Amino acid sequence: NDAGWTDLFDVVVCMEDAAAKPDPAPVLRALQELDIERAWMVGDTPDDIQSARSAGVVPLGIPSPSEPSSHALSNAGAARVLATLPQLLELLP
Repeated sequence: NDAGWTDLFDVVVCMEDAAAKPDPAPVLRALQELDIERAWMVGDTPDDIQSARSAGVVPLGIPSPSEPSSHALSNAGAARVLATLPQLLELLP
């Protein structure tokens, strides 16, 4: 059950669709399906951040409630670590 989330996105890449992160394959597939070359990726694990960096997109970290430390995301190479998802709106034009 997607809980209505898929209606919010033009492309959804699930873990069954490509190699597992930190491999960049899921991010590269999304870029290809969207027909874009530049993007931001929001992630909550070091694997997300590494996957984004390897795919050449800007990695943004948001700590998950189960792992609230931002240090792991920073250490993995996040361009910026946000405290909450609504802070992402401040970065948008």
